Amino acid sequence: MLTKKFSQLNWAIASIAILGTLGASTPINSTPATNLVAQQQPNWKIAIEPQFHDAGPFSQGLARVGIGQPRDPGYGYKNIDKYGYIDKTGKLVIPFQFPRAGDFSEGLAAVVVDSNGDGSTDGYGYIDKTGKTVIQPQFDDAGNFSEGLAPVKINTKWGYINKQGKVIISPQFDDADRFAEGLAVVGKNTRNSDNPYGSKYGYIDKKGKLAIPLKFSTAKSFSEGLAAAESTSGKTKGYINKKGKFVIRNERLDTYSVGGFSSGLAVVELNGGACSAANYCGYSYISKAGKAVIQSPEDREDRSDYTGAQTFSEGLAAVATGGGGRDAGGWYPADNWGYINKSGKFVIAPQFSDAGSFSEGLAPVEIGGKYGYIGLLRN
Repeated sequence: MLTKKFSQLNWAIASIAILGTLGASTPINSTPATNLVAQQQPNWKIAIEPQFHDAGPFSQGLARVGIGQPRDPGYGYKNIDKYGYIDKTGKLVIPFQFPRAGDFSEGLAAVVVDSNGDGSTDGYGYIDKTGKTVIQPQFDDAGNFSEGLAPVKINTKWGYINKQGKVIISPQFDDADRFAEGLAVVGKNTRNSDNPYGSKYGYIDKKGKLAIPLKFSTAKSFSEGLAAAESTSGKTKGYINKKGKFVIRNERLDTYSVGGFSSGLAVVELNGGACSAANYCGYSYISKAGKAVIQSPEDREDRSDYTGAQTFSEGLAAVATGGGGRDAGGWYPADNWGYINKSGKFVIAPQFSDAGSFSEGLAPVEIGGKYGYIGLLRN
């Protein structure tokens, strides 16, 4: 689930020299280095120079950035020491101090605090856009606020709190995601012979009442009225409506590797599980009728599979044409990322080692082992 992403990072030893020079009012260099100018294309520009080891999307004017060690060249693991937040000019407005951090949503961001500076964390809490702690660190895990509530893990169970830190829906779930369109995905461990995946998922409303029963082995958040799901038997895969009824069915859909609908399109993988099982992915985009309208160009001459793909945002979607696969040591990440429009045409040619979605006019990209931000040049 989305809320697990914070716990997937490996942490390196602090870089004292860097932390000593980057404070709350320190401007991050937003002028492109001369060796990067040649890489710029007529329709995009480097807005904030690549200099971070991780970077998230801009949200409410701020973006999460991390410093640590370069990304593992083989399997793409990120070793981040500390996170802070920059504004759209590249200025560091909340210093590097958090071992783990989320994006801002509804004015708050989930962060892990290490008050003693010795690596023993105090748990997850929430800060506001000035960096002030507004909900004290106390949770084992935490997700973004959405529709006034945020999922938090207390001991071994997930529940939901409000912006005052008060528990609104008691911890009772083994998994939980943010609210979207009035509903939130929750899961309970029910491992048995009929459900080898170990958990069943359903949807609750904001009162904590089960609105769609726990009857799916996989379930994603709603967007534009639909959510990706798979029955516990594995026989039915596709997208459901808010009544829990499948309205798009496709037995080849890899429900572990799908996205939500945005601008009428959803990113999907239709190799029947090869993507989540072996990272051999060929992504496409479908309409709400279930029709593939942008197909992975594997069968076209001089074209490659979309080995990675993201949801459309601000009219563009990041897609990759290289990388993928796995061996005994782990998974190889997709690479050679660019951006397509809703016609499937590349607006920014594939060239980045990693890339994220456009948000508030900027997108994080990796160039030369460091993350920065690009923007479109408007005519």
